[in-house]
Order: sequence, then C-alpha cells, then structure tokens
Amino acid sequence: MENYLKIFEKRFSNLADYELIQSFNHEVRQINWGDFRQYYLEALKKEFYKRGFDTSSIIEGSTILLSEKVYLDGKTIRTIGS
Repeated sequence: MENYLKIFEKRFSNLADYELIQSFNHEVRQINWGDFRQYYLEALKKEFYKRGFDTSSIIEGSTILLSEKVYLDGKTIRTIGS
C-alpha cells in the first residue's frame, strides 16, 4: 500500500499550483474514507509543504481539514469563506 503514497506524491509533484488546489477542493465534504484516500491526502499535504504554502487554514497538527473549499493567495491557502 505504501506504493500508493509514492504514486500520489509523483502525481502531485507534476501538477500546477491551481491543479493541486483543485485536487484538494475535490475532497471537500466527501464522506467516503479508505486507505487510498488516506494516502492521497497525505501526499497532498506533503506537496503543500514542499511548495512552501501556508496551510494554517486547512491543517491543524497532523489533521487536514476538509470542511471548506480553498484558493491560493500567493503562497497562502485560504478558505473561500474567509
């Protein structure tokens, strides 16, 4: 299963910033959960950090918050409601 994390990491590393944000927004308010989604979200979070994005509006500790869609404001990820 760890191979899926590597697959998602490679996929996200090749995306433009706006595509990475779209990938996050696609997951907002989804109710399904599983191993694949866990790897997907972990790889997404790693890519946000790798690009130096301020993720304080969507990540608390090790938890990624999926309650609101976001947009990129420079290097800061902001929720659409803010």
